[in-house]
Amino acid sequence: MLARETGSTIPFATFQQDLVAATLEQVAGWVYLPKGEVLETNLPGTHSIGVRRRLGVVACFTPWNGANVLSWRAVVSPVAAGNTVVVKPSEFAPISAGLMLAEVAEEAGFPPGVINVVTHAPGAAGAIADEFFDRPEVRVINLIGGVKTARILAERAGSTLKRTVLELGGFNPMIILDDVDIDYAVRSATFGSFFHQGQICMSTRRIIIQRKIHDEFLTKFVARTSSLPAGDPLNPKTIIGPIITP
Repeated sequence: MLARETGSTIPFATFQQDLVAATLEQVAGWVYLPKGEVLETNLPGTHSIGVRRRLGVVACFTPWNGANVLSWRAVVSPVAAGNTVVVKPSEFAPISAGLMLAEVAEEAGFPPGVINVVTHAPGAAGAIADEFFDRPEVRVINLIGGVKTARILAERAGSTLKRTVLELGGFNPMIILDDVDIDYAVRSATFGSFFHQGQICMSTRRIIIQRKIHDEFLTKFVARTSSLPAGDPLNPKTIIGPIITP
């Protein structure tokens, strides 16, 4: 499904599934964690207790690039804390980043209304966002996505005093010093730059390298990247699949 909908290669899809399973196991234990803490007080013979309470409805904007693992992560944390969620998946991955989650949760026995999904056509997200901000039941806006969308949501959340959790992209440098194992550096740089076609938030965006080893590194880096198998993401041997849009 990830390959067909998002162009994810089979190795990246497998990575996501393994991480999802580990995340669900971890979150299952969170519901048994203490829900409060005893606090210091300046009155002798007394103590204070801080209790964490569920907020209500969390609106989750889930992305297309790590569609499965990032959408599950956005959903299970607030659910484990006792909230319900409404998921608005990316229009590029409505199944992997939304509908599939609700289907799995329903089959697993979650009560109706705990995990909800609202999909939309390209360019039609505005009406859904308006509903999120207009409804007082929605207490938190949780976005995993781009800076442009985050600015819009953060501005609107400020005016309505809704809490926000914003996980955005990075412009990530890789620094290579001249005492490095060149072949290992080339493998690491290739993986960091081209994993999921360079479309994840942790992708290596630039390489900073000492002049002494620049030429040798560049020659080997070009050779390795030129040899990466590209093609159908459903083929397990494919390393470079398609990008999400032209």
